[in-house]
Amino acid sequence: MDNGLNKDSLVKIPITTLFPGRYKDIDMYLVFNDRPVLYKEAKIPISKEKLAHLYESGITHVLIKKEDLNLFVADLEKEFHAMLNREEPSVHLLKKSFEVLGAASEFMLVVPERESLKSAESMSEEMTSFVEKNPKAAYLVAFTLKKDFKISVHLTNVYYLSLGFAYHLGYRGNDLKRIAIGGFFHDIGKSKLPNNIVKRGGILGPEEVKIYETHTILGYEILKENDLDEYAFAAYEHHELLDGSGYPRGLKRDEIRRETRVIQICNIYDTLTGFRYHKTGEPPFNALVRIRDDFVLKGKMDKYIYAEFVNFLYKNRTE
Repeated sequence: MDNGLNKDSLVKIPITTLFPGRYKDIDMYLVFNDRPVLYKEAKIPISKEKLAHLYESGITHVLIKKEDLNLFVADLEKEFHAMLNREEPSVHLLKKSFEVLGAASEFMLVVPERESLKSAESMSEEMTSFVEKNPKAAYLVAFTLKKDFKISVHLTNVYYLSLGFAYHLGYRGNDLKRIAIGGFFHDIGKSKLPNNIVKRGGILGPEEVKIYETHTILGYEILKENDLDEYAFAAYEHHELLDGSGYPRGLKRDEIRRETRVIQICNIYDTLTGFRYHKTGEPPFNALVRIRDDFVLKGKMDKYIYAEFVNFLYKNRTE
C-alpha cells in the first residue's frame, strides 16, 4: 500500500486507453491481494514494454489517484487529437476512438465536474468534426457499438448513433454538434443516482421509479451549472413522448424538439440491444419491431424519424 492508499481513492483506467510515451506525471497502480501496489511512478512515461507486459499478463486495468484524473484526461485528449489527424476513417479507427471516448465518459460519471465535462465535450466535438469531414464514417458507427452493463458504454453508443443518424438526416455544423454531444450527455444525471437504483436487476418499485426519473432533471442541472447549456435539452427531454405520456414534464408533439427525437430513438435502440443488469440485449431487427409496435404505432414516436433510422441502420450494414 502506498501512503495509506486504498482502492476507494483510486480510479480504474482501461489499458486500451493507455498510449506509450505519456502519463509521466501520474503514478499507476495494480491490485495484488486486494491492495494497490505501485506499478509505474510519476516522472517516468509509460513505455511500450510496460504496456506489452500488461497485455501479455491479461491485466485489463491500472489504477490512478482520483486527483490525477484530470491530468490523465488531458493526455488522453492529446492522443485523441493525434489519432484523428493521422488516420483515415475506418472501422478500426472508430473502435479505437470509441475506447477513448468511452473512457472519457466513464471519468465524467465518476467526477461530473467542469473540467472532466469540458474535456468530454472537446473530444466528442473533435470526433463530430472528423465525421463531417469524412462522411463515410457516419455509416460505420453501427460497427463500433459495444455491449456492456456500464452507463459509460451506453452514453458512448448513443453518442455515435446520434452523430451518424443526425449526419444522415442532413444536420451539419453546430446543429450536428449539438445533437451528437447532447447524445453523449443525455444520461449524465445518472451519476447522481444511488447505485442500488442504477444497477438494480429487475423491475423497479414505484418509489424507485420516481427516483430514477429524476435523472433527467439532475442531468439538466449538471449541464447548466457547468456552462454546457446547449446540450441540457437532451438530458431534460429524452424521455418525453409525443402523446404526453413521457417524463419529467409530459411534453407533447411540437413541444418536443426534433433534435430530442433524434437522440431519443438512438437511446431506445441502444437500451433494447445493449446489455443491462437484468437482461441481455435483443437482436437489432427485434429491437426495431419493438420500437415500431410500442412507440410508433401508439403515437409516441415520430414516424419519419423511425423510418429514417431504419434506413440509416441499413446503410451502416451495406456501405
